[in-house]
Amino acid sequence: MQMDFIFTFYSVLIIFPSSPIFHDIHVDVHSRKAVQSYITDIPSGDVETLTEYQAQALEDVIEVHSKYCPMKFELRVYPHDHDGDNHMVYATPVLVSQDSFVSDVIDLLCNSYSLEYDPRLYGLFLHDDQQLPSGMSMWDYLDDSFPGYQDTLVLHMIHKPIIVSLETEADSIATISVDFSQPSVVVKEILCRRYGCRYHNQYGLKYEGNSLMLNLQKSLHNQGVLEEERILLVVMDDSDILPAFPMKDLLTRKDSAFASMECEAGSTESFALVEDDCNIWDEGPDSEHNIRFKKTNELVVVGATFNKLVERITSVTDHDIEFVKAFLLTYQSYATPDKLLRKLVERYNVVRPSGTSLEEFSQMRQTIQARVINALRLWVEYGVEFKYNVTLQDNILHFISSVLVLDHPRFCRPLRTNILSIRGLIQKRNVRRFRDPMPPAKLPANPGSVLSVFDFDPEEIARQLTLIDFSLFAKIKPAELLNQAWQKPKYRARAQNILQLVDRMNNLTLWVASTILFQKDIKQRAKRIQGFIQICNHLHLMNNFCTLMALLNGLAHHSINRLTKTFGKLDRVLHKRLNELQEMARPDDNFKLLREHLKKASNSCIPYLQLYMSDLAFLDNCSPNFHKDNLINFSKFRLIYHQIRDLILRQDKSYNFEEVPALQESLLKFAFLDDDTLYEVSLQREPRDDKKVIP
Repeated sequence: MQMDFIFTFYSVLIIFPSSPIFHDIHVDVHSRKAVQSYITDIPSGDVETLTEYQAQALEDVIEVHSKYCPMKFELRVYPHDHDGDNHMVYATPVLVSQDSFVSDVIDLLCNSYSLEYDPRLYGLFLHDDQQLPSGMSMWDYLDDSFPGYQDTLVLHMIHKPIIVSLETEADSIATISVDFSQPSVVVKEILCRRYGCRYHNQYGLKYEGNSLMLNLQKSLHNQGVLEEERILLVVMDDSDILPAFPMKDLLTRKDSAFASMECEAGSTESFALVEDDCNIWDEGPDSEHNIRFKKTNELVVVGATFNKLVERITSVTDHDIEFVKAFLLTYQSYATPDKLLRKLVERYNVVRPSGTSLEEFSQMRQTIQARVINALRLWVEYGVEFKYNVTLQDNILHFISSVLVLDHPRFCRPLRTNILSIRGLIQKRNVRRFRDPMPPAKLPANPGSVLSVFDFDPEEIARQLTLIDFSLFAKIKPAELLNQAWQKPKYRARAQNILQLVDRMNNLTLWVASTILFQKDIKQRAKRIQGFIQICNHLHLMNNFCTLMALLNGLAHHSINRLTKTFGKLDRVLHKRLNELQEMARPDDNFKLLREHLKKASNSCIPYLQLYMSDLAFLDNCSPNFHKDNLINFSKFRLIYHQIRDLILRQDKSYNFEEVPALQESLLKFAFLDDDTLYEVSLQREPRDDKKVIP
């Protein structure tokens, strides 16, 4: 782990009989994880004055000892006599010294929170339930090569094995590991998911050791259940007499937290939404009433209910990753994020079909649950709605910590990491490696003499424009491109990144025209036009069609296009190149030539955003979101997805240019005139009668 050392010295003269001098040295070690503080007191009885002491070579006297490093822990613990959901979950920071081991921290936490069980029964775990060895140094965890090093650690009891089975099926015996201190209802939920029970509240637990029903509010430990003994999942005679769950019921209740979540971002309030419907497992088999396919060699969905679409993206047999992405990128046109999450959780709680053997069901359950987890992962990666919707984040984190970690712990960490990175709590490594070295910046020979943007080489100006505008382009999220949100004032907040890029392109167009007209001398105006042509040429070579079109629009602005005298002063080669670029940018045949150039751009590229916006607006207007039978028109959204996918794929290929901050600042903050003023100035520069040119 690389560290930067910053030394701060404090000198204090302390009066003792022998008059020693103590020199306190405080050291902060900065890493990507934390700031680690050090301190030492160095006495000296061999010098008489502070000046003499400070004159000694520091490397001969300094002995630096570690002090503490702050680390965060989450405690999932239960008192001996808890009732219902009276369990304790703490999130606490602890100062950990360099010589501390995992066992030391466990002892510290157990003592600090007066946990009644023996500390040896507890362990420290990552969020995928991987246990840290008790003899491991805590600071080894801070090494950035250690998995999960940026996340909190979890303290809970070490799981013990028990034997479980259905009361009605002798061949259902299995061994699982559980926390014996947690409420028995948690164990019941695990078994209901494992055996595919439809209505969890109809089941209870029986301890084979004494043939008594377990109190679901109390722990296995408190009810005398022993390790590796057998527990039966049984149907209750009276399913109404049940304790409250000790956690949010994520799987079976429509009045759960998921059903009442508010969508804080990406609201689809203005658009027609699918109505609330039945549980996904009550939808029934495929029929003309809930899903329709196109008659081809492959089954292509053209319309479906929301339940059937969710079922399709988590299918056991027909897993089409492009279908999954198409759904996740477009679902906000007809549903809200909270509805999607509720349906995914319903789907995760797989129901065992009648007549299916446990072996067949086990394979089916694990496949569907893996599909749900993958859909969640892709959703978090693509969805702009997660950035502002804290409730949505919290509910997925709760699903991970209360369900997923018990069923599929190895999938927990990557999904949790994605959520925490959205919150800014941890940093994800996402550095693109370039095959070719970064070209050196083309700086002026005498940087001190730089007065304007045009003191830089045109290619360097194009590079810095490209870096700035790619950073804006890369921020655009798929949901911003749905339902023409950028054109609807009430919902502009959904498309902030699109609007920011559009505003910048409009400003660049006005900047080009203003920069030319600021020049009173006709030769200087021609020089500025030639400079912009050179910049445009480099932008074209860089596949930066977005900024290129903004600058070409500036050169074609009505206040500039009329300057015939000025254009007459242009270099013939550059004038010809301008005509070639303007020909490529012509809107004829729906920008046919520009689209051809864009299609050929295989490396880094910033596409002309207006092409995508116009195509998406056309697709949105040409057909409704729903068929007449109220099935979602997925054929439409598949076409929309293909447009969005092409744009999003281009965001992954950034540019390998060196940043020049001084130039970027000038290209971000520039003066420009409005359209009316530009035309007035243009008339001053070249009057209509063409008799008086100033000067």
